[in-house]
Amino acid sequence: MFCARFARAKGRRRGSFFGEAEKRTTFPSLARAKRARDAKNAFRLCPSLIYLIMKTLFLVRHAKSSWAILGQRDHERSLELRGHNDAPRMAKYLKQLGIKPDLIVSSPAVRARTTAEYFAKEFGIDPQHIDIQQDVYEADERDIANVIRSLPDESYTVLLFGHNPTFTYVADSYSKEVRFENLPTCGIVQIEQNTEGGTWDKFNPKTAEVKGFWFPKTI
Repeated sequence: MFCARFARAKGRRRGSFFGEAEKRTTFPSLARAKRARDAKNAFRLCPSLIYLIMKTLFLVRHAKSSWAILGQRDHERSLELRGHNDAPRMAKYLKQLGIKPDLIVSSPAVRARTTAEYFAKEFGIDPQHIDIQQDVYEADERDIANVIRSLPDESYTVLLFGHNPTFTYVADSYSKEVRFENLPTCGIVQIEQNTEGGTWDKFNPKTAEVKGFWFPKTI
């Protein structure tokens, strides 16, 4: 249900918001929030808006990492040269597609966190605002499902950085037509809810599906 303050705004100067959603639904009293270009302002004015937007998740496997240091702990492995090249290139490509993430979540592993930082830089997000979640590291499919369910509903486009083989399994579970077999380093999979009105706690293979994917060797 729309907030009463918006419903009573009939006859005022009309403004639209939220990209594709604006083609279907117009919110007359959102001009101030739109001018501020801050979706959180709109959500504070009318929390029910979070139920009108489809949630979109981007699974991003960390970029190519190095095995050069013998005996180095897995958690501490950094990116190799190819990884340092692929991460900013894929981030730029995603931005060119018009993607605007509201939240970046990453495994604490150095290789995943560094990849996430390249994306944050491209999207103008302070790397300090990356949400580092321990549960993404060495996670199984159930762990990733729990991470997704716990995402804040005011964030409707989320980039999640993590690891194989789990990210391949998760991507396959949401795919109706393609089997990924092995998600390559810095590979990106877009998963989107099938209908408006969903929340992250309802985001699962029954309500969402793969809508696109991009790999460094194919762009």
